[in-house]
Amino acid sequence: MLDLAGASSDVMGLLFGLVVVPAALTLAVRSRGRNAPRLHLGHGAACLATLLTIVAAQFYPIAVILAVAGPLVLQAILGRAGCELLAVPNLLLRRDDYLFCLPFSPIDTWEAGKPQLR
Repeated sequence: MLDLAGASSDVMGLLFGLVVVPAALTLAVRSRGRNAPRLHLGHGAACLATLLTIVAAQFYPIAVILAVAGPLVLQAILGRAGCELLAVPNLLLRRDDYLFCLPFSPIDTWEAGKPQLR
Protein backbone atom coordinates (compact mmCIF):
# COMPACT_ATOMS: atom_id res chain seq x y z
CA MET A 1 0.00 0.00 0.00
CA LEU A 2 1.04 3.56 -0.65
CA ASP A 3 1.29 5.72 2.41
CA LEU A 4 -0.29 8.90 1.06
CA ALA A 5 -1.60 11.53 3.43
CA GLY A 6 -5.39 11.50 3.39
CA ALA A 7 -5.65 8.38 1.23
CA SER A 8 -7.37 5.54 3.04
CA SER A 9 -5.89 2.74 0.93
CA ASP A 10 -5.05 1.71 -2.60
CA VAL A 11 -7.99 -0.69 -2.66
CA MET A 12 -10.48 1.99 -1.62
CA GLY A 13 -8.97 4.42 -4.12
CA LEU A 14 -9.23 1.81 -6.85
CA LEU A 15 -12.82 1.03 -5.92
CA PHE A 16 -13.89 4.67 -5.73
CA GLY A 17 -11.99 5.80 -8.82
CA LEU A 18 -13.03 3.03 -11.17
CA VAL A 19 -16.45 2.02 -9.81
CA VAL A 20 -18.11 4.45 -7.39
CA VAL A 21 -17.42 7.75 -9.19
CA PRO A 22 -18.41 6.49 -12.68
CA ALA A 23 -21.50 4.77 -11.19
CA ALA A 24 -22.55 7.95 -9.36
CA LEU A 25 -22.12 10.05 -12.51
CA THR A 26 -24.07 7.47 -14.54
CA LEU A 27 -26.90 7.50 -12.00
CA ALA A 28 -26.94 11.31 -12.02
CA VAL A 29 -27.24 11.40 -15.81
CA ARG A 30 -29.77 8.54 -15.79
CA SER A 31 -31.94 10.37 -13.24
CA ARG A 32 -32.66 13.01 -15.88
CA GLY A 33 -34.68 10.42 -17.79
CA ARG A 34 -33.99 8.43 -20.91
CA ASN A 35 -35.52 11.02 -23.26
CA ALA A 36 -34.02 14.10 -21.60
CA PRO A 37 -32.46 16.60 -23.98
CA ARG A 38 -28.71 16.42 -24.54
CA LEU A 39 -26.63 18.19 -21.90
CA HIS A 40 -24.29 20.84 -23.25
CA LEU A 41 -22.57 22.38 -20.24
CA GLY A 42 -20.01 25.14 -20.67
CA HIS A 43 -17.27 26.91 -18.79
CA GLY A 44 -19.12 27.45 -15.50
CA ALA A 45 -19.86 23.76 -15.05
CA ALA A 46 -16.30 22.91 -16.13
CA CYS A 47 -14.85 25.28 -13.52
CA LEU A 48 -17.06 23.76 -10.83
CA ALA A 49 -16.10 20.20 -11.85
CA THR A 50 -12.41 21.15 -11.87
CA LEU A 51 -12.66 22.79 -8.45
CA LEU A 52 -14.43 19.74 -6.97
CA THR A 53 -11.81 17.45 -8.53
CA ILE A 54 -8.96 19.47 -7.04
CA VAL A 55 -10.59 19.46 -3.60
CA ALA A 56 -11.28 15.70 -3.78
CA ALA A 57 -7.67 15.09 -4.86
CA GLN A 58 -6.47 16.58 -1.58
CA PHE A 59 -8.19 13.77 0.35
CA TYR A 60 -8.40 10.85 -2.12
CA PRO A 61 -5.59 11.27 -4.65
CA ILE A 62 -5.63 7.68 -5.96
CA ALA A 63 -9.40 7.75 -6.47
CA VAL A 64 -9.25 11.05 -8.36
CA ILE A 65 -6.34 9.95 -10.55
CA LEU A 66 -8.20 6.77 -11.50
CA ALA A 67 -11.57 8.52 -11.90
CA VAL A 68 -9.98 10.86 -14.44
CA ALA A 69 -7.43 8.56 -16.09
CA GLY A 70 -9.70 5.53 -16.62
CA PRO A 71 -12.39 7.36 -18.60
CA LEU A 72 -9.71 9.41 -20.37
CA VAL A 73 -8.20 6.21 -21.75
CA LEU A 74 -11.73 5.03 -22.65
CA GLN A 75 -12.32 8.30 -24.57
CA ALA A 76 -9.06 7.81 -26.46
CA ILE A 77 -9.83 4.20 -27.36
CA LEU A 78 -13.31 5.16 -28.61
CA GLY A 79 -11.96 8.23 -30.43
CA ARG A 80 -14.42 10.58 -28.76
CA ALA A 81 -13.92 14.16 -27.70
CA GLY A 82 -15.34 15.80 -24.60
CA CYS A 83 -14.95 15.62 -20.87
CA GLU A 84 -13.79 12.35 -19.37
CA LEU A 85 -16.28 12.69 -16.51
CA LEU A 86 -19.12 11.87 -18.91
CA ALA A 87 -17.32 9.11 -20.83
CA VAL A 88 -18.76 6.18 -18.86
CA PRO A 89 -22.32 7.58 -18.55
CA ASN A 90 -22.38 8.40 -22.28
CA LEU A 91 -21.15 4.93 -23.20
CA LEU A 92 -23.47 3.00 -20.86
CA LEU A 93 -26.56 5.13 -21.54
CA ARG A 94 -25.83 5.63 -25.25
CA ARG A 95 -25.99 9.40 -24.88
CA ASP A 96 -23.93 12.25 -26.25
CA ASP A 97 -23.90 14.69 -23.34
CA TYR A 98 -21.15 17.29 -23.35
CA LEU A 99 -19.23 19.08 -20.63
CA PHE A 100 -16.56 21.58 -21.63
CA CYS A 101 -13.25 20.22 -20.37
CA LEU A 102 -10.78 22.92 -19.33
CA PRO A 103 -7.57 21.10 -20.34
CA PHE A 104 -8.81 19.03 -23.28
CA SER A 105 -11.65 20.87 -25.12
CA PRO A 106 -9.24 23.33 -26.81
CA ILE A 107 -7.12 20.37 -27.96
CA ASP A 108 -10.24 18.54 -29.23
CA THR A 109 -11.28 21.64 -31.19
CA TRP A 110 -7.81 21.99 -32.70
CA GLU A 111 -7.73 18.28 -33.65
CA ALA A 112 -11.19 18.48 -35.24
CA GLY A 113 -9.90 21.13 -37.67
CA LYS A 114 -6.88 19.10 -38.78
CA PRO A 115 -7.09 16.84 -41.84
CA GLN A 116 -7.36 13.17 -40.86
CA LEU A 117 -4.59 10.76 -41.88
CA ARG A 118 -5.84 7.50 -43.31
